[in-house]
Parts: sequence; structure tokens; C-alpha cells
Amino acid sequence: MFLDFESLRLTSRPNQFLVAPKGLTQAAPHEESPVFAVAVERLCNAFAAMIKSQPRVEIRLRSEDGRRWELVQLSRLFRFADDVRVRFIDNGNGTATLAIYSRSRLGYGDLGVNRRRVQRWLALLQAELAPRQGKAADLSGSRAWPSP
Repeated sequence: MFLDFESLRLTSRPNQFLVAPKGLTQAAPHEESPVFAVAVERLCNAFAAMIKSQPRVEIRLRSEDGRRWELVQLSRLFRFADDVRVRFIDNGNGTATLAIYSRSRLGYGDLGVNRRRVQRWLALLQAELAPRQGKAADLSGSRAWPSP
């Protein structure tokens, strides 16, 4: 079953991080979600591409329409599991946003791991969506390619 962001309540523990659009959740998000100037399908596809490059991430569940995800990322050293829930939201005007909730399963604190994960994923998602500028220049011979 997918996380119901509308009724989400944060605990007092500092082992979680929420990014959400204003008014989506009962809880006050730690940060407001960015709005992306793309259709929601493009945002979902860019997220899927970005997630493939992330280490130790398992997609546990994905809705049929691709707009709700449940993931787990294991820590590098001790393999602690953190749950990450994502919901993609169509703003209806050619833009989209998302909500991300990342929480450690164990422990009281997380040393900022969940915050850094969500912020890193948002930056990588933005980079994935950025227009590919300069591709023609890269192929014009200005770059030294090895000889066959």
C-alpha cells in the first residue's frame, strides 16, 4: 500500500526528511517541492533514469501509472535500510512537482542522511531534466577523440 501523503504526520525523531508542495500534507514539510516545467510523465521518466544511477536502491513498488513509488536504499557500510516514498503530481498547466519522504527504519537520528539523499536526488533530477546544450559543439571536432 502506498503512503498517503495527505494524512502524513512527522514524528519528533530527526531521522526523516519531507519535501512536499504547500498544502499537500498535514505535516509541515522540511522544504517545499520545486516545480518542474515539464509534463508529469517526463518528470516520472527523468526520475526513473536518475534512480538507475543510485547505489543500493531497490524499487519495492511502483503504481501502474508510475506516479507513486516505494523504494529502499541501504547504507554503504552497515546496510541499514531507509524507506523512500515518492509521489509525482501533475499541476495541470504543463508543470509537475513531487513529494518525497525519506525515513530511516532504525535509530533515533540519521546524521542528516535522509536530508542529503533527498536534496541530492532533487539536484540530480534537475540535471536530468536540463536541456542538453552544446551537444553539437562536442561533436564538431573541438574535442580530442582517440584514434581507432
